[in-house]
Amino acid sequence: MHDDLRSLVRPDADRNLAVWGSWRREDSIGVGYPTRSEPFECMRGCASPDASDHVYEAQNNWRAEVSDAVIDSLLLQHKMAIRIVYEGGLYNSLGSAIAEIIVAATNEFWAKSSKKGLF
Repeated sequence: MHDDLRSLVRPDADRNLAVWGSWRREDSIGVGYPTRSEPFECMRGCASPDASDHVYEAQNNWRAEVSDAVIDSLLLQHKMAIRIVYEGGLYNSLGSAIAEIIVAATNEFWAKSSKKGLF
């Protein structure tokens, strides 16, 4: 069911929310020094899975932290919908209205997070 709901979400918001959900489930942030260094690193979006591990991890952590702050500012029902779909909530107290709520919630998330530099 969650994949069906994710298909309703714009791809850029979905990508950032998926990173956030994974970050929340793992409850870990990269700590310590990187295992290797890259001579040219840009932290505002150029990291990709084939970049050095620490660059990619740092970029995802930044995305997750920005997303977390934005989600915290949303309406309660929007927070719940996002948590159910992306964090893997085990309950669904929103009933059949969740499809409409997740669309509204992720649109509001994307409008706010775009202003904070997510893309």
